[in-house]
Amino acid sequence: AMDRLTALLATAAVTTLEVRAISPAVGKGVFALEAVEADEVLLRTEPLVSLQHSSSKALYRVCEHCLRPLQPLAALGPVTDGAFQLPVTASTEHLSAGAVSCSQDCGELYCSAQCRARAWQLHHRWLCVASLDSPEDALYQFKVHSLQTNEAFVLAAKLLLACRADPLVSAVTKELLGRPWHEVVLNPTDSEMSDAEWSASLFEMATQSSELLFKAIPRVEPFEELRASMLHLMGMFELNNHELELDSQVQRALDRHYGALPAVEQETLATRLRVFLTELFQTDPDFGDPAELVDLAWPQLLRHLADILPPVEGAALTPLIASLNHSCCPNVFVRSPGTSHAIELVSYRRILPGEQLFISYIDQTLSLEERREQLLDHRFVCDCAVCMQESLRA
Repeated sequence: AMDRLTALLATAAVTTLEVRAISPAVGKGVFALEAVEADEVLLRTEPLVSLQHSSSKALYRVCEHCLRPLQPLAALGPVTDGAFQLPVTASTEHLSAGAVSCSQDCGELYCSAQCRARAWQLHHRWLCVASLDSPEDALYQFKVHSLQTNEAFVLAAKLLLACRADPLVSAVTKELLGRPWHEVVLNPTDSEMSDAEWSASLFEMATQSSELLFKAIPRVEPFEELRASMLHLMGMFELNNHELELDSQVQRALDRHYGALPAVEQETLATRLRVFLTELFQTDPDFGDPAELVDLAWPQLLRHLADILPPVEGAALTPLIASLNHSCCPNVFVRSPGTSHAIELVSYRRILPGEQLFISYIDQTLSLEERREQLLDHRFVCDCAVCMQESLRA
């Protein structure tokens, strides 16, 4: 297992980190091999699979493979002859240069031919709906079922198919599999179901999704070998996937448009943005005080717009990030650079050679009781220095 995860580090050209086995109770961890300074990028890598949330798809069109935004200016409507518009809309107009459609015209879009080819190789050739004849088709029903229940089923399907296409992905995925979904997700405190009923409902949901997927996809090794793993994959996603928040690029595209205009038209565009923001602030005071906008120049107006626009949101699974253990006083954090689903691991402080890297699975600013409650799904009680000190004071 460590060899396979180390192989992923090698593919990411990382020689300063190492994945090590710690103990049967803890499992594995990631360690620094060299000294690391504060605010240093230790790792930049891409997930095995990623997915744009369906709610975010209603706002932005992004590359189906790397989640790179494709039509930032369309999100605000015409910028040269008309009012700014919110909410943003997922129009296919004004697509970025180089954007391409699925070769089968199923409606999926990609930022480049390279991303389209990679997605086709890994999973889209089996998940493309272009050739479907009827809503009764199992693949169509699988996707509808995922939208109605849990869109992580589509992420699981992508990963299963990537396992079929790439032996290294298959080997790493098998090593990451743990407890099944219905044993991982605790019954919500406000649920009217008993614990047994809750567990059975998750089991049934995943089983139905799996049956639809395997009815739609030809059963070829190693796909068939992983057939029984849908419940375990969902359990793995529940504990190990991470949320993505990517810059929508709207303000950057608008700034480029502004920079290409003559001075008179620049002032017109700035006035339109100021009027738009003023009306928005008057409608919802939570956005800010309209009086603050009166004398602001273009860069400041653009920053206000960036604060208002929602990011592109999604989820991803990255094995090397999934190998990091938790601490309420972490020494590293995960961030998205903002242009694609690629992620970076960044140091909070100076890290010594041989030191284990920790992220926080939760909001570490919460109280001790709240942190312990949020860690229940992970089935451990944190014994980091912060928790121990707070426990002694309690």
